[in-house]
Amino acid sequence: MKKSIILLLCILIVILTSSCTNVKKNEGDDITYDSGIYYYKDWDSMDTTYSREVVPTKECAIEIATAIFNSMSKSEEMNAYKVSSVFYDTEDEFWVVTFADYYDEENDMYILGGGVSIAIQKNDGRVLKIWYGE
Repeated sequence: MKKSIILLLCILIVILTSSCTNVKKNEGDDITYDSGIYYYKDWDSMDTTYSREVVPTKECAIEIATAIFNSMSKSEEMNAYKVSSVFYDTEDEFWVVTFADYYDEENDMYILGGGVSIAIQKNDGRVLKIWYGE
């Protein structure tokens, strides 16, 4: 009787421990990455092209500009910059998102100039220009 209980417990332990494997996937595990020459460069064709505004709101413009700003090579001082303003040009329909840190805590004063601005086209999300303040 003792042998059968011990055998049964051993079998249960084996079954339980083998079913406790970590099957959690990390986010992005199913994304493929490749490089080379893209096969379909028909940029002028308007067939099946998305036709609505890609950057319709200031929040969207801030997200895109932040992703671009974070990926840029910059000085340590510029790493402290945060979104300081957003401007929308109503005539040409583009956003200008400016990153800056105008307040110098060490000297207890505001700094004029400086900053980085990124202009993003509303209709297609194209980066029109990235420039530094003076």
